[in-house]
Amino acid sequence: MNNNFKIECTISPHSRNSKPRGGTENQWVCSKYTQSCSIKELADFVSNGHSWSHAVFGGERNKENFISSNLIALDIDNKNNENQFNVEDALVKCEELHLIPNIIYSSFSDVLPKGAKKQESLRSTRYRIIFVLDEPIFCALTFDAYLKILYDIFPADRKPNSASLWFGGKNLIYFDDSNLNELSSLKEKLITRATYNCSTTKTKKKKMKRLHQLFEYGYNGEKRGKSYSILKEQPIKEPIENFDWEGAIQEFDLLRKFENCQLKITHEYLFPLYLFYRTIKGGRKRFIKRINENPNINDNKIDDIVFYVDTSNTYYHEQKLENFLDFDDPILERYSYFSDYNLKRGQPAKLVVETENEIELDAASSSLKYNFQHAISDIDKVTTYVFKCALGLGKTQVYSNEHHLKDAIIALPTNQLAKEVSQRMEDNGVDHILIPPLPDLPDNIMFHYNQKVKVGGYTSGQAYLRNIVNHLPTWGKELDKRQETEKYFEAIDKASKGLEVIVMSHKRLLISDFQNTSMLIFDEDIFFHVYNIVEIDLSNFRILHNILKKKANVAELDIKIIEDLINQSSNKSELIFDSSNFNESQFENFEIIESIVVKHSRDFSGDILSFFKSGHFLSTSKNYKDPDGEKVIRYINVKLPKKDIKKIILSATVNKQIYNRMFGEIELIELDNIKHIGERIQYSNLSFSRSSLASKNNDSNLEIVSEYASDNYVITFKKFKSLFKNPAPEICIVNSSGTDKYNGKDIVVVGTPHLKECDYYLYATALGIEYDNKIDKLEDRNINHNGFIFRFKTFKNEELRNLQFYLIESSLQQASGRNRTIREDCKVTVFSNYPLEGFEQRNFNELKVKDNIININNNTIINLSGDTAA
Repeated sequence: MNNNFKIECTISPHSRNSKPRGGTENQWVCSKYTQSCSIKELADFVSNGHSWSHAVFGGERNKENFISSNLIALDIDNKNNENQFNVEDALVKCEELHLIPNIIYSSFSDVLPKGAKKQESLRSTRYRIIFVLDEPIFCALTFDAYLKILYDIFPADRKPNSASLWFGGKNLIYFDDSNLNELSSLKEKLITRATYNCSTTKTKKKKMKRLHQLFEYGYNGEKRGKSYSILKEQPIKEPIENFDWEGAIQEFDLLRKFENCQLKITHEYLFPLYLFYRTIKGGRKRFIKRINENPNINDNKIDDIVFYVDTSNTYYHEQKLENFLDFDDPILERYSYFSDYNLKRGQPAKLVVETENEIELDAASSSLKYNFQHAISDIDKVTTYVFKCALGLGKTQVYSNEHHLKDAIIALPTNQLAKEVSQRMEDNGVDHILIPPLPDLPDNIMFHYNQKVKVGGYTSGQAYLRNIVNHLPTWGKELDKRQETEKYFEAIDKASKGLEVIVMSHKRLLISDFQNTSMLIFDEDIFFHVYNIVEIDLSNFRILHNILKKKANVAELDIKIIEDLINQSSNKSELIFDSSNFNESQFENFEIIESIVVKHSRDFSGDILSFFKSGHFLSTSKNYKDPDGEKVIRYINVKLPKKDIKKIILSATVNKQIYNRMFGEIELIELDNIKHIGERIQYSNLSFSRSSLASKNNDSNLEIVSEYASDNYVITFKKFKSLFKNPAPEICIVNSSGTDKYNGKDIVVVGTPHLKECDYYLYATALGIEYDNKIDKLEDRNINHNGFIFRFKTFKNEELRNLQFYLIESSLQQASGRNRTIREDCKVTVFSNYPLEGFEQRNFNELKVKDNIININNNTIINLSGDTAA
């Protein structure tokens, strides 16, 4: 017996013979009637009709005034269950979970009569279970966390909270005061149960972490603040204008349900919803309209809530989401308030999801080596392995020191990098063949070669060089040129046999056909090489049309195809067209067309032949200020590697969804969440796009960035390098991969590398992403991505937005990773409004002039009058 164990709770002094009206009981179940009783005394009270609450309150019975509770109660009515869950079932469930039910009593609505026999009572289907805890819970939020999990386990109908009122009943069905539920043990049991069905280990860890945080909060004895704060005589703040309702409705489940006007929303949610709505311009009117439009919500709620709040002598702040949403609602990881969704231009990105535990560098390197060995040795299936590696992890070392590669091609972004890797492999004793860049041949030869390649005649260009090499002079300086060219073709011929390891550039690989190779290893992201956008003036096709009309051996059908292309492209702007009607297979004799283009290559200004191999194209104005003027055609020359060959890609910037569309299902190995030694800072409240860098209105901001950068290397757009004192000479923000020149140096990256809106459509079409370019436009939106909420000009369509973010992020990650902060104690600072994971987000206004002082590099203060202080 536990007669000495006392429970502090709230009990009405009046006994009832039937279910009372809730309103009448509120005056009797409040702090005035706090009781200290034994478990047996509590059982007598509740089974004899006394209304009660499990907690003790410091004022009115509500969450704000919650002090403590030793009791957790479950209400089971079986209203919505086809299979009735009776008391006997509940006892079995408690035994499975090692929970101790101390009191079970039947409610007034139970069909069994008062005084029913015990065996008969075990079949009761309307009852309440009370669990007594060995120590009290001191936090309302923590108490609700326990309740939520228990109500997910038991088929209970009612959803009580830390301030619930309970009616008494008529029969004591079960009683046990010999044991208590240990609170610390209960916590672990419930956490284990709540995370049992998590789909992934990552999800399980996140949920466990959040549950532990909620439960631990209650043990420190501190009482959480009020669920909404009240301040007397405080004026309402200026309402938020231009709120993104559409985006917020998609983001918040409760908001979406309320706005759809189909479901019943109870008072406990309507009240905090209105406190939010009134912070938005036009929100009050919108809230009232939604109440009126919802047949499941009583219109009296307008008076109960709107009139009450608006006429009150007190001011109600917007309520925190955690005070009325389920404790495990994932939205709580991203927002504290509904109004957090309101982000304006000029605000830095806000971190709402902390980065998961970062991997140590040594552990990540070992994992890379192990998984790479598995990828190259896997002979059961032909697939695509994609390694998402942090910059500086050592991916090049992994394959350049591999002696077991056979008939494989290693491709790198540039010929220079291919040469460097070849040297490294030679130093490591790895047999291989390097395909060098084309030698710098005499001007007259290069002129003819370039003319052929310029129009897309790669095969003709190679054939021309093979033929001319035998006629190069064999004396003087030209002897070296001849020998270099011979070695170039020897390497290509060896590569075509596929017997050795070949090292070459991405571009060379994608325009070649190496039939006997069994494995391709790509160092760095290959998206822009595979999906290469080409632009060519429409006038080139008019020239071709005129030439073809003068040739007797050209079929009328072939001339008509070119004519149709010109007509289709002349009037419509920025529409995506299917190229299938103009594909080389549609021509009666495309070889004649190809030979004519190569022969007249001087007359053309771009790659006209590759167009006839493309899948889609768009026609757009050459000058955006003159939409009716001359047109240019933009098309993607897709050069995907063969499908039936193993591909291994090692890069810091790959995107799983995009690569799945490129290659089908991929095997992704993520090794990018690595602990960095160096410092990574980002100022994300200004765009620094090309247009902003070109604007005179941005001059003062650029001066501040220039001062901040000082003598450090700046990586930015090629066109704007002159704005900075020390621009990185050989790279720019959209083309920076591969170089190790900046290892260990402090660098500054300036720019957000946007593409043209029509180019995103072109890429999306080539990848098979569905969209409507009449609806899916680039617009300012509030975005939740990569653990940040931020304001950004992007698409509503999620796949289009994912594509856009991938393309922007690829350039920024490559540029910001040049100094290898993963291994070096140095600093990289990024000025861009696209937030990067792992970067500390700061406000650019911190760098702006304030009280005639500006902070430079966080360690020097310069007074604008000319004095300098440390």
